[in-house]
Amino acid sequence: MNGRRIRVTAVLSLISALVLTDPALAADPETYVLLSERGGKAGDLVVRDTGGVLEIDWQSKDNGRGTETHERLERDAEGWPVDWRIDTRSDFGSIGSAGPSAKTVTLKRDGETIRIGGSDAPKTLAAPGPTLFTPKEASPWALGLYARLLLKSPDHKLPATPEGRAELKRIGEETVAGYRLVAYEISLPGRKSETIRLDADGRLVAVGDGDLVLADRLPVAAALRAATARREEEAHAALQAKLLHDFKGPVRVRNIRIFDPAAGNLGAPASVLFENGVIKAIGAANASGKDETIIEGEGGTLVPGLHDTHFHLGLSYPEGVWLSLAGGVTTARDMGSDNDYVAHYLPQIASGRLPGPRLLLSGMIEGDSPVSLKGSGIVAKSEAEALAAVRWYAAHGYWQIKIYNSLDASWVPAIAHEAHRLGLRVAGHIPAFTDADHMIESGYDEITHANQLMLGWVLKPGEDTRTPLRLTAMSRFFGLDIGSPAVRRTLDQMESRKIAFEPTLAIMRRLLTNRTGEVEPEDGWWFSHFPKEFKAGRMISVLPGFTIMPVKTPADDAAYDGAAEKMIELTREMNRRGIMILPGADDNNGFIIRRELDLFVRAGMTPAQALARATIESARYLGHEKNWGTIEAGKSADFFLVTGDPSRSLDALHGIRMTVAQGRVYFPSEIYEAFDIKPFATVPLVRERGGRPPLTTNRR
Repeated sequence: MNGRRIRVTAVLSLISALVLTDPALAADPETYVLLSERGGKAGDLVVRDTGGVLEIDWQSKDNGRGTETHERLERDAEGWPVDWRIDTRSDFGSIGSAGPSAKTVTLKRDGETIRIGGSDAPKTLAAPGPTLFTPKEASPWALGLYARLLLKSPDHKLPATPEGRAELKRIGEETVAGYRLVAYEISLPGRKSETIRLDADGRLVAVGDGDLVLADRLPVAAALRAATARREEEAHAALQAKLLHDFKGPVRVRNIRIFDPAAGNLGAPASVLFENGVIKAIGAANASGKDETIIEGEGGTLVPGLHDTHFHLGLSYPEGVWLSLAGGVTTARDMGSDNDYVAHYLPQIASGRLPGPRLLLSGMIEGDSPVSLKGSGIVAKSEAEALAAVRWYAAHGYWQIKIYNSLDASWVPAIAHEAHRLGLRVAGHIPAFTDADHMIESGYDEITHANQLMLGWVLKPGEDTRTPLRLTAMSRFFGLDIGSPAVRRTLDQMESRKIAFEPTLAIMRRLLTNRTGEVEPEDGWWFSHFPKEFKAGRMISVLPGFTIMPVKTPADDAAYDGAAEKMIELTREMNRRGIMILPGADDNNGFIIRRELDLFVRAGMTPAQALARATIESARYLGHEKNWGTIEAGKSADFFLVTGDPSRSLDALHGIRMTVAQGRVYFPSEIYEAFDIKPFATVPLVRERGGRPPLTTNRR
C-alpha cells in the first residue's frame, strides 16, 4: 500500500466521477476506494455488518490483474477477532510464495489459545494475553482494526503472530480537506511500516498517502497526494543540489580510454574535456589546462551514455530516476506516463533542478474498457478521439504514439496514417483480439515486449489479452517452433518493412523464471546491496526471489522456464536477420537495463555489439546520432566511467564510478548511499580548479 505518487489532477477527476456516478459509494455499507499509482480507480473495499458478523470484500485490480479477498470476521465485545476466515485469490501466484493462486487463512480464538489454519499445517499457539493476528492475506481494513486494539494498550504495543510485535506511533492531528484526522505509523511483523489516518471515532479513513481512502472522504486522497508530491519534489530538489557536482568552468577526465561503439573497441589513452554540457575536445591522456577541474580516470574506460528505450517517468520518479543515472542511463524514452505529470516534471529535469536523463516521449492511447489502463496517456472512446489524441501529442512534442491493450484494432490504420503524416512513429502492445501481423500491416513501426509479439502464434481465437492471460499464456511459448510458417511470416514482414522490436527481455524473463527464495546470480550481485525495505518493493516492480506466475506443478515450472529460453531463441533469430532490437528495461532501477544487455549477448551479440546497440545505434534510431551516442568533440557530454574493458565483458558495468549526463556530473556511490544501498565502486579523484583540495568522498 506504499504506492508511489500519482498526479493530483487525476485524483480530482476521479473524485468527481465516483461521487457523481457510483451508487455503491454509500455510507452504509462502509466503502473504500483504492487508487492506482497512475491515478485511476484500481479497486474497492466494502465492509458489511450482518448481525454482528463483518463481511469484507476487497478487490485490487490494476491493468487487468490483481487479487480478490473475502473475509468473514466475528469479534468479541472488546473488538478482538475470535473467528476470522480469509479467502483470497490472485491472478498470479502469491507474491512471496510459490503456492496456488487461491488461499484460505483462518483464526479461532479460544480463551488463551489461538488456532491458525491455512495452506500450511494448522497451528495452535499460546496467547495468554492480548495478541494480534496479523495475516498478510487480510485486507487493508485490518490496519484500522489493529490500530484500535493497539490504542487500548498503554504503550501502543502488542505481541503479534506471526512471531513479533505490533506497534502504533502517533504522528499527530491534522486537518485534511476539511476533515479532522489523526495520523499514525503502524508496524507489523515482517512488513514495512505504513501510515494510516483515523477519524475521531477511530474509523479508518486513509491508508498511505491516499492510496486507499474512505469513499465518503475522497477529497482526502487528493489533498494527501498533493502534499506528498510537494514534499517529495522539494526533498529531491535538495538531494539534486547535494549530489549534482556543478564544477564551474571546463572539466577534464584524464587517463582514460574511450569505448568507440562504431569500431567496437577501446581507443588509445586519452582525456576528454567538456564544458556547458558539450564535449570540447579529446586530448592527450595527461593533458591539463588553466582553470580546469581534473577528474582522474585512473586507466578506466569512458562509455557513451546508455539508452533505456522503455522508461516510465510516472512510475519511477524520483527514486528510479536516480538509480537509472547511477546505472549509466543518460537518455530514456518514456513509454507512457500521465501527461500532466510529464508536463510538470520534464522542464524541471531539463533545467537541472530535478534529476533525470534526457527524455523522449511516447504518447499512450488506450481504448475504453472495464480493464483499461487509466492514468497513463489518453483513453479514447472512438476513432475520432484517438485521432485527436495523435494530433495533441504531435502538437506537444512527443516522439511517437504507443498503442495499448484495449484499443480497437480497427482504428490503428487511421491512427498510424495520422501519426506518420505528423512525423510520429507508432509502437506498442498488440491490442486484444488481433495479432502482430495485422498491426504491422496497419502501420506499426515497432512492437513492444516479446510476449506481445509471440502471443499471436499461440492464442486461440477470442482469447482476451486485456486480462492476465497476456502473461500467463507465455507458458505456451515453451513448445513454439521458431522455424514454423507462422513465425517466419511475421519475421519476414518485420525484416522487409524494417519493423523494430523492443523485447524487454530482462523483465519478461524475471516474470517467467522468478522462484521464491531463489535469486539468480545475474540479479544477486546487485540485489544483495539493497536494504530490506527496498527488497519489500519500494523501488523494484518485479522483485528477484519471489514467484510471480502461478507455478503449481513441475510441468508449470518447466513451461515458464522454457518460455524464457524461447524468447532468447526468437531474439537470436531476429538479430541474425538484422531486425533492430532495442534495449528497454520497463523497470527503472538502473540494473535491469544492464541485464537486458547481458541477454542481448545471450541472443548472439558480442558485448561490444550490445553496447553499440544501447549507445550510437539507439541514438541513430531516435534520430539524434549527431548529438549523442558517441564520445566526440561537439556532442553532448553523456558518458560514464568504469574500470576494465566492457567491450570484452559487460561485467565491467557493475561498478560505474561516475555518470555525466548532459554535462552534469554524478558519482553513483553517493547516489546509492543516499538510498542506503551499499556502493559498488569508489568516487574518482577530483582536483577542482583554483587549487582546492581533492574531492575524497567515498574513496574507500
